[in-house]
Formats: sequence, structure tokens, C-alpha cells
Amino acid sequence: MPSFAELYEHCRHLPALLDMDPDVMFTYIALIRHLKPQIIFTQKSAFIHTAPQCLPSLVHEFVKETLDMDEVTADMCWKGLRDLAWSPHNFAVSMDIASFVPKFLESGIPQNIGVYHFFPPTHKCLMQHCPNNPMNRGLSVGTAPDLREPETHQATLFSSSNGPLPVYTMSTYCCSCCT
Repeated sequence: MPSFAELYEHCRHLPALLDMDPDVMFTYIALIRHLKPQIIFTQKSAFIHTAPQCLPSLVHEFVKETLDMDEVTADMCWKGLRDLAWSPHNFAVSMDIASFVPKFLESGIPQNIGVYHFFPPTHKCLMQHCPNNPMNRGLSVGTAPDLREPETHQATLFSSSNGPLPVYTMSTYCCSCCT
């Protein structure tokens, strides 16, 4: 967990956050980290390593409802904590996802936010036969075509600790090689 000093440092430019319960801020950070893959897939690929300026509206509404925040507080949390929540190097935040299952069922599912969301392992097409595969031209993978046309599908994850859980899977498509 981050220290209070780290949390204070990220919140000092927003004094209203300093009055907030630190446990709520830690939970906010943990929820954002849990939802980070979903946030990334809804943004342009430029935001993989940096936090976007705003959360996707469905994620924003879900986090706001889950933590019982008003609009102003939720906006301030994102503004003050997004870099801390996005960075993989700052600290480890653990969250017992089981305690949030009722919130995911109540508020997440109607917004296509499952307890878990399974994504393709990459945002780029890596197929060798793709005409735009950069490795065929001696270029780096970073220049590979983006996978597009994301489709989300409901699924069920059967877990030993929480029983069946609603989840979502996402598939994407390469327009260059049609895979």
C-alpha cells in the first residue's frame, strides 16, 4: 500500500481530496487498476502507458456508484489520483474483488462492466501472413496495424471461491489480414 505521504503528494493540488478518507482513495485506486485493461481498450492506443484525461463514461459512472461519490468528488479523484492509479511502479494496491461482486452485479453489468473482463493479449496484429506485419519489412512490432472493431461478449467464469461470475470477453479484428 502507498504511504500517506505518497497519497498526500498526489492530492496536495486538490485540497478537497485531502479531506477524503484515505481508505476510499486507496479503494478508488484499486478499482481503477482492476478496470485498467477495460479503460485501455476503450481509448486510443496512445494511452496504454499514460492515463487518459478522462475516464470512459461507463467506468466513471460505475466507480462513482460503487464508492457512493458525487460527480465533483469522482472528477477530483480522477484528476488527483489518475497518475498514481495508472503507474505500475508506484505501489501495489490489493483489493478483495469478492467484496465488490454485489456492486459489479448491481451497477457494472448494466454498463457492460463484469467482475472480470478478458481481452486479447495485444492491441496489434502479430500474424506473420498479415500484409502490414512490420516484421516482414524489418520494422518493430510497434508499427503493426491496430486491432479494431472490438466486440464484447458476455460469459460466465466458474470460480471455486465465488461461484459463477458474470464476465465479459472482447475480440478484435485486423482489417489488413482479416483475422
